[in-house]
Amino acid sequence: MATVKFEGRAIPMDDAIAGNDELLKQALLPHLGPEIANATVSREQKEGQAMVVTLVKKAGPKGSKVLDALIKAPEQVNPVFGLAWMIQWNEARGTIHFLDVMDLQPAIEAALQVGEHEEKHTSRAVNRLKKADPAISHQIIVGF
Repeated sequence: MATVKFEGRAIPMDDAIAGNDELLKQALLPHLGPEIANATVSREQKEGQAMVVTLVKKAGPKGSKVLDALIKAPEQVNPVFGLAWMIQWNEARGTIHFLDVMDLQPAIEAALQVGEHEEKHTSRAVNRLKKADPAISHQIIVGF
């Protein structure tokens, strides 16, 4: 009779099942949950003693879809900032007139709408990230 060790538990198991990764995982899956499917299996058997099988959970891909989406997201400056910088630059140079700003009104309104939509979208994303459970990532992000 073998002993399977998992998260501080010692589980007695038939040698035939404990000696085969797939059979072992199938036998334990209903009792230990889905994380057992990706666990690393190691076996040790000293002469004259029972086999000891150790299962160690692997860090799964949880959260990697969100991270991948963030990495693939296009980088852009909110159009409100671009328009504001352009107006301030022209104002500092003395090349903008009140009527020029009036002509820019439709562009300003459009930029504000895009900016407001982006702000709402960003707020929702931040709130979802704050509520998400922490997860170990298999990727190292430089700068953090």
